[in-house]
Parts: sequence; C-alpha cells; structure tokens
Amino acid sequence: MFRLFLVLIFAIFNISIFSHETIILNSNTQTVLMGKSVYIYEDRFNALDFQTISHPDFQKNFILSQSDTINYSYSPHAYWFRFDIENEDFQTLNWLLEIGYSHLDSIEFYFEKDNVWTKKKYGDL
Repeated sequence: MFRLFLVLIFAIFNISIFSHETIILNSNTQTVLMGKSVYIYEDRFNALDFQTISHPDFQKNFILSQSDTINYSYSPHAYWFRFDIENEDFQTLNWLLEIGYSHLDSIEFYFEKDNVWTKKKYGDL
C-alpha cells in the first residue's frame, strides 16, 4: 500500500521555524510550481509520526527537492513533505493545493493556525 504524508508548515507572517525557500502568495499569484521549495524525507520503514518528523532536531534529515515537480512513482515507503507558505496580503485568500497523482491511497495534511496543529486526511479512507 502506497502512503504519502504531506506536512505543511504554514508561515502567515515572515516567520519560519525552518530556514529554506518560502512560497510567496498574494492576490496576483495564479500558479506556483512548488517542487524546488519542498523539503522531502523518505520514511523507508513507514514508522514515523508527526511529533517525531516535526521536531526541530529531525529537520536536518529533510532534503531540498531539485525538481520543479515531485514524482516518486510507486513506492512502499512513506514520504514527508515540508514547505512554508507566506501570504503577503493582509486579507485571507483561498488557495488550492493540487496533488497530481491519482493513485495515492492516502494523504495526511498538517497545518498550523494560531499555534495549533490540525491534521486532515484525504484519499481512500
């Protein structure tokens, strides 16, 4: 069973707990290819949880993607993706995150708002 875990570290203001490329969004943004702004960790044993993967000491294990698009084809491993998004506008904007691979069994999406982490599950539930 192929599992994909998606981690979103959401930076509303210009504050980031990790130092890397931030995806900038504003009212003029149409489309963003996120590939080269995403850090990836391959969990070969499918054993890690969000608390472990999000710990500051674990962040050195993530590797910055070198591709505009991310494609791992079929794999029995879990993948963790980490990226920051900054909204430059003062107003709330609605955005769509498209995962362009229809054969994924499940996606767990984590986001932070007001210092509270929320998990959303998508896929074959």
